[in-house]
Amino acid sequence: MIQEVELLFCSARDATHLFDCQGTMQDIAQRMLELSQAKHVVITVGEQGALLWDGKEWMHEPARPTQIIDRLGAGDALAAGVLHGWLDGDMKAGLRYGVTLAALALSQFGDMVITNKEELLALSRGSSSLTR
Repeated sequence: MIQEVELLFCSARDATHLFDCQGTMQDIAQRMLELSQAKHVVITVGEQGALLWDGKEWMHEPARPTQIIDRLGAGDALAAGVLHGWLDGDMKAGLRYGVTLAALALSQFGDMVITNKEELLALSRGSSSLTR
């Protein structure tokens, strides 16, 4: 099911347990790229943030400090941000948006992130606090 997808999202923990990937974040991303033949692999590593690998360029975005209220929806929020960047042709911005949206999801109750474009842009540039 993961063969030749455009974007593959996987946590480092799931890559280790389900696909027997070992090593650093980069090792895990490389192995997932090889296994899937995906065009882009996004590996999440909790408090270390997320790593995007396309076989040519590494992109890493550290996690945003946030007060965790509820973990529900953080992975979906990350994917939404990355997809937003992908659709705009800017994967680096997408990874930044994704990590920011994941932090917002963690700081709110429920699985829907309540925000707007202006807040996302401000937070992704680091000009506002993620603690509410």
